[in-house]
Amino acid sequence: MSKEIVLVTGGSKGIGKATVYALAQKGLQVLFTYNSSEDSAKSIENELSEYQVKAFKVDITDESQIVNFVSEILKTYDSIDYLVNNAGITLDGSFLTMDYLKWQKVINTNLDSAFHFSKHIAKSMIKKRKGSIINISSVVASIGSKGQANYIASKSAIEALAIELAPRNILVNCVAPGFIETTMTTEVIEKYKENIINKILLKRVGKPEEVASLISFLCSQEASYITGQTIIIDGGISLNSGF
Repeated sequence: MSKEIVLVTGGSKGIGKATVYALAQKGLQVLFTYNSSEDSAKSIENELSEYQVKAFKVDITDESQIVNFVSEILKTYDSIDYLVNNAGITLDGSFLTMDYLKWQKVINTNLDSAFHFSKHIAKSMIKKRKGSIINISSVVASIGSKGQANYIASKSAIEALAIELAPRNILVNCVAPGFIETTMTTEVIEKYKENIINKILLKRVGKPEEVASLISFLCSQEASYITGQTIIIDGGISLNSGF
């Protein structure tokens, strides 16, 4: 029996990297994209050489690159069983003074890429009447965060696709992490560490591997009756007031 195939966008660092490791060790064939972190991507391939893991350089802000990439991998792999839309960036700043380009870059990276990947890969899933899409959102989509209007807009918008794809037997869910130890969150965690820790019920920030474990569960038959959900993994910060 051939291995199920998963595509993880932004898989060279942070939550994406931890997800690549978790899914490979679970026995899935893992494809992942990266853009600028080539050394990290190649290192992951080498470290997971005993598994079926392959990295692809893709500029996910370029729709034509996404379309060409998806077309090529579907020629090779026929179909993708699981898609994890993980790639994302933050470019924080006051909404009233935010440059439109800063707004648009976050939307292009976080939201538009998820739209393009989901749209084109879902077509192959529909043919098999089987598949699962996991979008990585954020707890700030529901609790808010100062200076992150562009990021919150991009994450809130991806929490919506399940109704249309459910009749085709395709699951769509979101994972919404809280404050996780990654390079993307290092600056804000250090700047507001005491305030953040005080708001987290478990009194610590999370680890990428903890989020990867949840994603790994959703990439399994055990999650076959879960769709249309946003699953928060935040140590309990969402039960306190917004950050």
